[in-house]
Amino acid sequence: MPEFPPIYKINEGLEERMPDYHVFVVPFDSKNEDAVKFEVFYEKDFTEIQYEELKKIIEETLK
Repeated sequence: MPEFPPIYKINEGLEERMPDYHVFVVPFDSKNEDAVKFEVFYEKDFTEIQYEELKKIIEETLK
């Protein structure tokens, strides 16, 4: 199995490549530590509803 960088390194790399966007890399499979997904957000395109959805995603991930 290939060795992947830690999540924070993936997040940093994506932020460097997309400086105008907010990038969140989160694990999504507790059985596979290499399984991650990422969400990319551009604040100028954000509605209040999308902000609340993002907030919910972050809160659920932190639990």
